[in-house]
Amino acid sequence: MAVPPSSANPQQPSSAIGLLRGSSLSGKISGTQIVNKTADQSTPEPNSIPPFPLSADDAIKWFGSYLNDFEKLEMQAFSHEIYYLGQNCRKKIRGHLIKQGPPEAMQRHKARLKQMNIFNHGYDDDQGDYQVVLKDHLGYRYEVLEFLGQGSFGQAIKCFDHKTKESIALKIIRNKKKFQYQAGIELKILKYLNHHDKYD
Repeated sequence: MAVPPSSANPQQPSSAIGLLRGSSLSGKISGTQIVNKTADQSTPEPNSIPPFPLSADDAIKWFGSYLNDFEKLEMQAFSHEIYYLGQNCRKKIRGHLIKQGPPEAMQRHKARLKQMNIFNHGYDDDQGDYQVVLKDHLGYRYEVLEFLGQGSFGQAIKCFDHKTKESIALKIIRNKKKFQYQAGIELKILKYLNHHDKYD
């Protein structure tokens, strides 16, 4: 599944790779793992929750207490493609919104956030690496299970795909244009190899 086009959110850059909060992903591993809900979090009665995938309105109605203001705004671009909301996560990132207004005021607000070391609405560090939070969501579909490693382009994490019900590995590219460009080339090479390797 492709991540919704960046035209739905004009602040996200476009790329050959799907973008999640400014970071991109690719890759897959086999196996499955389902993570149970923690006992200390309350949730709506199971019989009253509509089946997944949810619309943004239903997700806010049933799981709004798990979501920050940024997520409530961001999920509008995902239409009826919401499979997981990070409801198993205990330490969600706050998700800072950029105040809307005249361009000068918005630039001042962005500069203030940068001085406070808040990058990409709080989801990246100062190097452009995504701040991995276990049990949180990526793209309202993937549940972060484990940090696998880091390289010069970004990070690899193990996730559970709530749409396909399988474990996968995601490569999250640093939120810097030069890394996204290089990752796009890497993705084209991988697609070519997959297409032309009839034994894999």
